Amino acid sequence: MQQTDHDTLIRVETKVDSLVNEVKASSTLLGDRVADHELRLRSIEKIHDQVDPIESSKQLDALVTAQSTSGAERRTIAGLSAAVAALVTLLASIAAAVSGIVSIHK
Repeated sequence: MQQTDHDTLIRVETKVDSLVNEVKASSTLLGDRVADHELRLRSIEKIHDQVDPIESSKQLDALVTAQSTSGAERRTIAGLSAAVAALVTLLASIAAAVSGIVSIHK
């Protein structure tokens, strides 16, 4: 009976050691990923601090207004803007459909 208990304890110890090694490897990988995300966040925050979206929007509006002197040009820009918006919507729909197809085939 003692030999059976001893063998069981050895198997349990082996499994525990294996689990400890897996946890260490996972925590190292997780730490690396968190560090990568922190670097990305710092880059995004730096860009965010440098760019004022409201001021950029005003500058863009002023530029468009200054460059479009006639009503025809304004209508052309509005038409192009609408066309681009429609293309973006179409591409988003296609991406969603492809994503759905890929997930079905997994």
